[in-house]
Amino acid sequence: MNKLLKICGWFFLAVLIALLALLVLALQTRPLVVSSYSVTPETAHSAEQLALRLRQAYGKTELTITSDEANALIAIARRLYPAVHGRVNIGNQQLLAAVSMPVMQDRLFLNVSALLLPSKQGLAVHEVRIGQLRLSGALTLRLVEWVGNYYLQPVGATQLLAAIQEVSFEQDVLMVRYQLPEQLQLGQVARLREQWQPYGDPKHIQHYYQLLARHHAESANLSDYLNVLFIEAARRAQQGSAVAENQAALLALAVFFGTSKFELLLGDIRSNNRYATAPPRVTLAGRLDLQQHFVYSAAIKTLTNKDIGYLAGEMKELLDANPGGSGFSFVDLLADIAGVRFAEIALGSEQSAAALQRFIVATHLTDADVLPDFRAFPEGIAYDTFREDFDTIESEAYNQLVTAITDALHSLPLYQLDSL
Repeated sequence: MNKLLKICGWFFLAVLIALLALLVLALQTRPLVVSSYSVTPETAHSAEQLALRLRQAYGKTELTITSDEANALIAIARRLYPAVHGRVNIGNQQLLAAVSMPVMQDRLFLNVSALLLPSKQGLAVHEVRIGQLRLSGALTLRLVEWVGNYYLQPVGATQLLAAIQEVSFEQDVLMVRYQLPEQLQLGQVARLREQWQPYGDPKHIQHYYQLLARHHAESANLSDYLNVLFIEAARRAQQGSAVAENQAALLALAVFFGTSKFELLLGDIRSNNRYATAPPRVTLAGRLDLQQHFVYSAAIKTLTNKDIGYLAGEMKELLDANPGGSGFSFVDLLADIAGVRFAEIALGSEQSAAALQRFIVATHLTDADVLPDFRAFPEGIAYDTFREDFDTIESEAYNQLVTAITDALHSLPLYQLDSL
């Protein structure tokens, strides 16, 4: 028995030493990448061009990506993960992608790079480096396939990797030819959604949608619709979860005031509805655009549980700042932040979710409770003015204004609920 314990002890010690050795080899004292891409109106435009092609790629068999577009996406993603730096370089015969992430209070860095080569048969990953460790491309793809098959059911990484038929490069452009697997063809998407049901039973959301539809002729203010939803959520939460009821209410709000595309994720919400057949013209603080910014940001926060709603609003304003656009609006950005914060409180915990319900039941919101006075904040900022006054959204001047609108929002009692 003692001998067996000794063997086990030596075995675990050997494993620990091996893991420590791998850790030493994987971490380095300097970052491989220090991102120099800033988020500007031009960056947003490059990302938009790629997003449009990705959206159209579903019914096609070829996708092209330029270096500027790939790096624009990385720069924008850093708004969510500011500590992570990445870079993509596309040459005539290769793509080199690299990422650096600080660990241990920025004293060490995890550096990862991958080299992709042209191929007429699927992906050809030449090598992946993690610090000083080198992995063959074939081994890396097997690991990706193994992990992906576990997390991407029922489609699986094997079929997704097999969908890539050819990879080629021309100057700074990556070209990928592919054939989507049958499970991702248009007729199969609804079946996959029904199998996953990531946001619960569509009938739960439909209950709140019908409340909104019945109410649509009674008010033109968004706050009145929020009252209807969350007073009902408070009633139903007495027999269940406040977070679950708030989630269903917010998703119903997204479908009612947003786009039918939300139903691709949520299921059939609008069908067999004998009330409203089209979203009504409802405003927030007297403006339709602010209602849309609030609702979409709250919806994206609910669907993703990240600040992508705020990021999407920021990118929309940068696109508007380009020549020919309506100009950058800090007022629109205020409504985006309000939507994200509202969803954070509604879904953050059972305590904050219930506190929101109680607040609305007791207060009966007005638009002034949802959005502060915004007249001091600039909007309609043209391209030249934006570049002169702010340059990028990482600038001190830009962040000072964002702090000011955030402070104005947090001065309202509604947005202090989860800090009480």
